[in-house]
Amino acid sequence: MSQTGTPSTSQQPSDPTPNQSSGMLIALYMWADMRWTRLLGRLLGQLTADPTMTPTMLVGRMQVEARRITDTLGQRTPMLLDTIEQSILRSMQAETRRTPPLPPAPPAILPLPAPRPPFDPTIPLWQRAVEAIHTDLQTELRDVRERILRQPNDLYKLVAAGAAVNAVTDNGHTITDAQRTMMRDLLTHGITGFVDNAGRHWQLSSYVEMAVRTATMRALNEAHIQVMTGIGVTLFTVPTHMHTCPLCHAWQGRILSLTPDPRADATIDQARAQGLWHPNCTHILTAWHEGDAKPPVSPWTERDQQLWESSQLQRSLESHIRTQKRILMASSDPALRTQARARIRAYQARIRDLTGRTGLLRRRRREQSDLGLH
Repeated sequence: MSQTGTPSTSQQPSDPTPNQSSGMLIALYMWADMRWTRLLGRLLGQLTADPTMTPTMLVGRMQVEARRITDTLGQRTPMLLDTIEQSILRSMQAETRRTPPLPPAPPAILPLPAPRPPFDPTIPLWQRAVEAIHTDLQTELRDVRERILRQPNDLYKLVAAGAAVNAVTDNGHTITDAQRTMMRDLLTHGITGFVDNAGRHWQLSSYVEMAVRTATMRALNEAHIQVMTGIGVTLFTVPTHMHTCPLCHAWQGRILSLTPDPRADATIDQARAQGLWHPNCTHILTAWHEGDAKPPVSPWTERDQQLWESSQLQRSLESHIRTQKRILMASSDPALRTQARARIRAYQARIRDLTGRTGLLRRRRREQSDLGLH
């Protein structure tokens, strides 16, 4: 983070890996989310403490800040998307150099048709796949920025509704209690949230992390498939991951092909349609040649189900901790801060107990409000 309060990319590695590149982009949007949250907490505190502060004044300040944030995101996002694309292309070029082509076919007695042009890594087909995904992600992140610009209007509606509730409070709670509840709810759930097509709610930073990680893995897989196809590989297998989800587990060890093939269990498109490579999936494909030993395929066991449920509980507890740290970071209300600290300790205790009982690895960076990316 630079002294001007904007994210700095000057100290990043000269040739970052795809994961490092995607982390740089996610960190930029984490910075935006944290800056927005801090401002929201400060202005909500003024609204409840200063009688001269009106919702209209609050929204005006938020509109100015929203424009500043989105201008910064708009300027830096294309550069970081280019960094991701270039890191994937370098990775694929290196893979092409490491992977030997299939042995040449024996001489034919009859004349053969003109051979296909050799695979040329200087104009690879997989570059088109990477560029297409780059374009998709660019559109998705533009939607995120437009969402930020709409937040002041949404905030006005929420604050106005909260003021109306405060005015008729008669259930034993004071106006201060109602204001505190409104502040806690806004800081807990955020007004930068998203609801995806499946009805799932995301905070801005979590949504961007999912979108960038998923797009990067998709680009890597698409590029890898094109590299392998270019050297004659048509069959692939799905490696085994620990603590995988039920959807992906069904495909671990299976043989997949680009087009229907009697040697394969299914095509890549069929596996994708049935849940493989869902959002946040980290499975990749590896080349498989006829004659190779088939990878072992194991059934989904009760132990697998327990580990999966435990890992999802851990993800939920991590999210709760990040939410409470958002409140602690942004709120100036002593009661809310005390409550947030107590809840952080309670959730951390539950994670220690869970990881101790199940053997799951505790990822402390995922308990940080910025996921440890800054």
